[in-house]
Amino acid sequence: MGYFTNKYGLYIVGIARPDDITLEEGSVAHRLESEFNYNEAIMTIATAGLAIAETKYNGADSGLKYIHQILNNFSFATPGTTYEVNPDYGMFVQAWNVQGFNIPLIRYIFGVKPYAFRKQITVKPDMPSEWNFAQLDNLLIGDSKLSIDFKRKGKKQLYKITFSQDQWTVDFLLPGGVQSLKVNGSEIILPEDGKVTLNKKENSIEIIK
Repeated sequence: MGYFTNKYGLYIVGIARPDDITLEEGSVAHRLESEFNYNEAIMTIATAGLAIAETKYNGADSGLKYIHQILNNFSFATPGTTYEVNPDYGMFVQAWNVQGFNIPLIRYIFGVKPYAFRKQITVKPDMPSEWNFAQLDNLLIGDSKLSIDFKRKGKKQLYKITFSQDQWTVDFLLPGGVQSLKVNGSEIILPEDGKVTLNKKENSIEIIK
């Protein structure tokens, strides 16, 4: 995909990109000399789709670079926003751009899959190898809020999973290669199906790989 992306993301079409892609790593508004043409547009909606697909099918490390490309547009021209056309053209507040963050981060990196009608959530995390800590705070699911705190130190991974309400259940799906496992401070035998069920408001899982 490197031929069709620059530091700000993915060309929506790509047929009009210059041979030197770095020539377009700057303000669209300043370099535009004629009528705007989507054939040479870089758009967050395209980069977001790529971030989602890469994170889902190739893992967090593959998708993270596209999330970073979207972040390169953040506040480029208007504080607190990413434009429709990157980095500074078209609608200056584009609501759909957030999908490039929330879907890969919540659904595939933290691995949250809710079944709110059953008060049950599946969590299958896939943390980028360069991350040693991460937090997801107060994700609203049904009548509860879910928080996940992740820390990594060497071969040890620690997850703290918290609900704001009682009577919710988490099925935590273990990654491959786990050598030992502690649940809420107690070491347990590795489950054959790779699933740990948690039913407290505050839960901890410690994994050594």
